[in-house]
Amino acid sequence: AEDASSEEEKISILHKLGAELVETAKDYVRATDVYGEILRMSPEDEEAQEGLLALYRRDQRWTEVADMLARKAERLSDGADGVSVRIELAEIHEQHLDAPEPAVDLHIQVLDIDTQNERAVAGLERLLSRTERVVDIAVRLKPRYESAGNWDGVANMTQILVRTEQDSERREELLLQL
Repeated sequence: AEDASSEEEKISILHKLGAELVETAKDYVRATDVYGEILRMSPEDEEAQEGLLALYRRDQRWTEVADMLARKAERLSDGADGVSVRIELAEIHEQHLDAPEPAVDLHIQVLDIDTQNERAVAGLERLLSRTERVVDIAVRLKPRYESAGNWDGVANMTQILVRTEQDSERREELLLQL
């Protein structure tokens, strides 16, 4: 790669080297370094980003995976790819980084894009007992439960809203809904 005449040629050689290190030599540490070098030269190189992401996942380097996925989510639109990346990132925050608050934010972002996303709903339900953001979750889930006829869910979300409501008139209004 040092003898390459252009940066594009060097990047191409480094891509081949990275793939060879992963697939044949199984030298994941050096492959990580190679993909990192590519990204220093060309930060938007998707092939290097995906290669490095795969190596971080393989090594369970969850903080690095989360950082890369967050950057990827910023680049992607709110389409299916963006939803998928946000769900994965939320699950990493929840399951591997013990960071429920960013996970709540990401699941809410997904529901803003796709109101019927079952994985986001399930994630918010799991996070109810692990977050301070129970009101945000209840506000998101209650209408969904109402439209689905899930009256136990409606009652649970209403109870959360009643417990946290400061205004006595609003609290009474919520209690009447039960």
